[in-house]
Amino acid sequence: MKPNEKSGRGGLVSLRLLIASIICLCVPLLLFGASGPMWWTTQNVHQPHSTPNDFAAANQGELKNISTAAYLEFLANMPGGVGDMSPPGESNPNGGTGYRLTALINSWSTASTSGTGPRTELSGSNTNDFKAVNLGQLKNVAKPFYDRLHELGYDTWPLLPGQVYPWDNSPQPANDFEIANLGQIKNMFSFKSWDWVPSTEQDKDGNGLPDAWEISNFGSIGTVTAWELDPTNGVTYLQDYREGRTPNAGYVADTGEGQVALQVFTPLQ
Repeated sequence: MKPNEKSGRGGLVSLRLLIASIICLCVPLLLFGASGPMWWTTQNVHQPHSTPNDFAAANQGELKNISTAAYLEFLANMPGGVGDMSPPGESNPNGGTGYRLTALINSWSTASTSGTGPRTELSGSNTNDFKAVNLGQLKNVAKPFYDRLHELGYDTWPLLPGQVYPWDNSPQPANDFEIANLGQIKNMFSFKSWDWVPSTEQDKDGNGLPDAWEISNFGSIGTVTAWELDPTNGVTYLQDYREGRTPNAGYVADTGEGQVALQVFTPLQ
C-alpha cells in the first residue's frame, strides 16, 4: 500500500511555512543584535573577533555581564543616573529604582572601594555563571532597568507603544521556564542610553537630536550630533536640548589671523 503522497507533501509545506514564520520573526532581532546601541561599545559589551550566535543558550554569567554594563552606563550617562537611592520605607516598600538596581548588581558583583558603584568583575560563592538562564530570570533582571527608563519617559526601541516592559501585551505569553538564548538577552538590553529621542520627536538623521530642535537652532538637520560638545559651555548638545538651553549662544571663534569672528547660528527669517 503506497503512502498518501498528497498528505505527506501537505505536512511538509506546513512545516516549511512554520519555519519561515519563525525566521521572519527572528531576522529583525538578529540584524539589530549585530550592531546594538552605542553603549554596548563604550561599556565593552561587544567581544572583539567573536562570531555571535543568537540562537545559543544563554548562561547566567552572560546576563550578569550585560546587566552590569547597563548599570554602569546608567550611572555614568543617564539623566539622574540610576535614580532614587532611597531604601525601603513605609512610602515605598521596595525602595527607589536606584536602590533596587544597585542591590541587584551588588548581589553578584564586588562592591567598588570608591563608592561610585559596583565593579564589572563578578563574584559570589553561591553563583554558577555557567548555569543556563531562563526567560523568567531574564525578565526579573531586566525589570528594574525598565522601571528606571519608564521614570525618564523612555518610549522607544525595544518598547512598542503603550509598553513599560518589552513583554507587556504579548500575543503569545512566554513560558518563563524556557531557556533564554543570547538573541533574547541582546534584544532585552538593546535600549538606548543618553542618545535616545522620544518617539514623539522625529530624528531622521539618527544623530540623537530631534529634527525640529536642530532646524530651530541650526537651520537644518545633521549640523551637529548629540555627543558633540557645545563650545560655549562644555556640555553636549543633547544636554543643551534636554535642559532647554540655546546652543552655541554667543560663541566667538578664533579665525587664526589675530581676529575673532562671531558665529551666529540663529536661522534667517
